Amino acid sequence: MDLYLIRHGQALNNVVADEYELQTLDAPLTDLGITQAQQLAAWLPHYLPSVDAIYTSTLQRARDTARPLEKAYNLNAESDHCLREIFTCHADQTPVPAEQQLHTVVNRYQEPFSPLTPDIPNCESYIQFRVRVSAFIESLTRRHLDQTVLLVCHGGVISAAHSYVFEEPIHRRAVVRVPNTSLTFFHYQPRPQAADWTLFYLGKAEHLQGI
Repeated sequence: MDLYLIRHGQALNNVVADEYELQTLDAPLTDLGITQAQQLAAWLPHYLPSVDAIYTSTLQRARDTARPLEKAYNLNAESDHCLREIFTCHADQTPVPAEQQLHTVVNRYQEPFSPLTPDIPNCESYIQFRVRVSAFIESLTRRHLDQTVLLVCHGGVISAAHSYVFEEPIHRRAVVRVPNTSLTFFHYQPRPQAADWTLFYLGKAEHLQGI
């Protein structure tokens, strides 16, 4: 499986000084974010002519980034709550209401088993977030073993995917950050005596030149 993870275009929470002051957890794309998504959809089919499936987070910044890609590849993206950003799901993986506000958050790297915020009843922990992302990726390896898949998601999801593939410990000492609408490319192939996963690149963003 060729797995391409795409971070959504620039959203309002990416430019607000303190994203937890936002009035919604479901921030929309900015004008620049819309342009980034359009540029990606215009460039990607030349670089990656064939795609078998597109999945997207159910948050609007990801869905709006996926929409031009749906047109470019003539595919309907499948939305899934498991691709939502950290803080936006309950422990049972149901979505947190968009109007929920955050005022207090825990240090998820020092307290990975604690709910991420007391502001959200039954909020997932950092470990539960990593588990939902990891379980989703594992499901893709069964459904799309010999196919090419796009995931339109979030920076936190890409970081969690990296942790899953590289079997990173619970208490992390570094985070993965990639530009908006960039591509991260993993290849999966089961091998009896070698690594199943290969990371080819992280945060590829040629299409953003000039904007």
